[in-house]
Amino acid sequence: MHRIFTIGHVVSGIVSWMLPAELTTTVCVNDVWFEASIPLLWKEVRLKHALCVLGQVGNQPFKVPTPEKWERFQTYSKYVQILQAGERDSLALKIAMGSRPTTIPYLFPNCRFLTWDTMSDRGFLDFNALISPSLERFCLYTHDLERSFFHRICEQLKSSSPTLKCLQLDISISRPPNGRTEECEDLFHDLLTFFAPSLNAVQIPEVFRTESTMKKLYEIPKLCQLMIEVPGFFLCDEDVPLKKYAGYDGRGGFTSLENITFGGKQASLCNGLLHRFNLVSLQVLRWNLEKELSDVETFISIIVENCPQLHTLDVGDSRMYFNYEKPRPVVAWQVIRPLLRCQKLQRLSLHCFQVSLLNELRELLTNRVTWTCLKVYTEFPLRMTDLWLFAEHCPNLEELGVNINGFFQWGKIPNSDKIKISFPVLTSIDFAYSHFTPHMARSVASFLFEHCERPVQLLGWDMRFWDCVSITLCELYMVRAKRSRKPWSSEVLLFVERILNEVVLEQEMFVDDYGHFPLVNLSGPEGRLFATVAIRQILDYFSHHNNH
Repeated sequence: MHRIFTIGHVVSGIVSWMLPAELTTTVCVNDVWFEASIPLLWKEVRLKHALCVLGQVGNQPFKVPTPEKWERFQTYSKYVQILQAGERDSLALKIAMGSRPTTIPYLFPNCRFLTWDTMSDRGFLDFNALISPSLERFCLYTHDLERSFFHRICEQLKSSSPTLKCLQLDISISRPPNGRTEECEDLFHDLLTFFAPSLNAVQIPEVFRTESTMKKLYEIPKLCQLMIEVPGFFLCDEDVPLKKYAGYDGRGGFTSLENITFGGKQASLCNGLLHRFNLVSLQVLRWNLEKELSDVETFISIIVENCPQLHTLDVGDSRMYFNYEKPRPVVAWQVIRPLLRCQKLQRLSLHCFQVSLLNELRELLTNRVTWTCLKVYTEFPLRMTDLWLFAEHCPNLEELGVNINGFFQWGKIPNSDKIKISFPVLTSIDFAYSHFTPHMARSVASFLFEHCERPVQLLGWDMRFWDCVSITLCELYMVRAKRSRKPWSSEVLLFVERILNEVVLEQEMFVDDYGHFPLVNLSGPEGRLFATVAIRQILDYFSHHNNH
């Protein structure tokens, strides 16, 4: 699997030892002033793959570059050739918001994954040069797209990339005077028809979510994933089939459809499709249950009746429901209980539900030992003994989502010498919580360090909290390694590498003139202090490790 490092304002002299050479396979360059460091990266880190993000990144408004900046941009493009000297067939190219890469496309003739993120089509100068016969996944994110340019995109894709596998569009169309977008929708339908033999993944933009578009999907025999109203950035790190659960065929038109993601606006459409297809995985995002609670019971009953092979059910977007200023909707347990009749259900995420009684949670946990993912949030704060229920009854649990409120008032477990909380295969944990302090981060990190046998990926709303937890967890691993005088396991090495990527480098870390590592997004002086010290020690560990 490719691992991506995002590098911002760093001094080139420190890059060669800051990134462990034997672990790094992908470097993401997010600053056009980084050109001086690229030769060092190629020489010292020995890149195998390159993902280049060109231009401004983030929410800053795009400004037309001055002639001086254009000159430096042209210089930057020369160094991209050095990156291109790696495995050219595996290159992924992401054009950032506002970029105008007039020279870069010609340097990547074998680009397989292309993502274009721009505010409008005014940022495009030479789109045609970007489309190559090797292209497998095309992702376009833009606003106010002109029909004429969308027509160009469609024609170029059809003429240059006949075997496209993934078509992902998150766009808005400039509406003509009559307010109709049928012409653009027809172009999109033509794309679906043209690429039907090769497509296995499609994201339908909001402007094209119509009944006629859904009918067009019947023409795609290999469709494995349908994305509707999916937020965020999409990039396949490796050529992994999107067909996650093999061995189940659908019924009706979608002979291989196994994963459908629906937005809340499509609830009625979702119900209709569930009647027709024997789904394995279902995600319903952005469902406003506060206004549509009456639909829940009907929705669940349809799932139970029509999806006997259901393996994964994910309802609600956690990022949209962690609002503690008002209570989340509580769905009665008798409404949720029928889901237990889905005998093959192993992954259950109910972000926007709450279980109101502990015995209901106990019934859910004791229903089967095959749960691999449970994210069910309770109306009451969990105690340590409650969390022990997960470890006791769900030995195969890989993903966990629980409330963190009251987490630090649990105290000592009665008979703690006889009760062992252990999560042997847990790989990610999603806590709902209300208040953040660096002390809380240390407590959570200590809990994960003591009770989880593998490094755990942290999920949640406030990333500052998880930054502190992750860095502290890295520090604990480092201390244990020093005490035991044993090298880190490969799992821990990969975990720390990911933390360096997601926490340190993506947080716009830079090295100042004194070699310090200030982090700008950690909350409060205490958090910044221990994070800075921990990172310094972690990087020192890597430096020593690489030199031996």
